[in-house]
Amino acid sequence: MAIASGFRSGDTLEIEERVLTALEATNKELTLANVPNPDKLILDIPNGTSQVKGFDFEIVGQVLTWDGYALETLLEAGDRFRILYVKQI
Repeated sequence: MAIASGFRSGDTLEIEERVLTALEATNKELTLANVPNPDKLILDIPNGTSQVKGFDFEIVGQVLTWDGYALETLLEAGDRFRILYVKQI
């Protein structure tokens, strides 16, 4: 896997493969397993493109939200995506 901008070769990546639940879709947010470093997080939609923090979604603590962001009109229950991040130190 290539290292994305902002990631260093020594970083340990956490990878969460997710299927959006109906509740997450309704609430327009989900909770990650760990608190990520917000500058080292990628949300990737298979067969799509990587999403941009601050435009497509936002992250506050462990909560990733897209309420009021570009993903709001795109995501629905059952959608699959991958979140890659480095844990906050």
